[in-house]
Amino acid sequence: ILGPGDLLHLPSGWWHHIEMLPSDPNGEVVSINFWYPAPKWFYGNLEEMSLDWDRPLSGFKRVLFQRCVEDLMAQLAGAQNVEAIVRSELEGAEAPKGVPAEATQALRDFVRGVFPDDKNYRQLLHEIISGRFLKLKPQLA
Repeated sequence: ILGPGDLLHLPSGWWHHIEMLPSDPNGEVVSINFWYPAPKWFYGNLEEMSLDWDRPLSGFKRVLFQRCVEDLMAQLAGAQNVEAIVRSELEGAEAPKGVPAEATQALRDFVRGVFPDDKNYRQLLHEIISGRFLKLKPQLA
């Protein structure tokens, strides 16, 4: 809980959810967002498809790559399907019902392009879904 004069900084790539607590009628809340160019997990020019990256891809750049994978899946199949697509690929199952086949193929092509080794590929997929979606789902009382 933040109080008067407090500041909350959310680093790039962090998922977050903010709620305002009830306050008295004269209470004021100010929220200011600053957006900076997103840091990249790669070097080079995406438009020219001349990319390179740190090998092994680790630390913050690895997290940025994971967010990029999630964003790609959300664009191709909807944000509500990201976990199901990644989980089905990790488990070797068919794509979830209603998910375009090109979304699963795009996941494979994109991630395998950076993580061609099967063990590393599966590890990255596991990291994407491991604990990421648990608190984003409505919990039954």
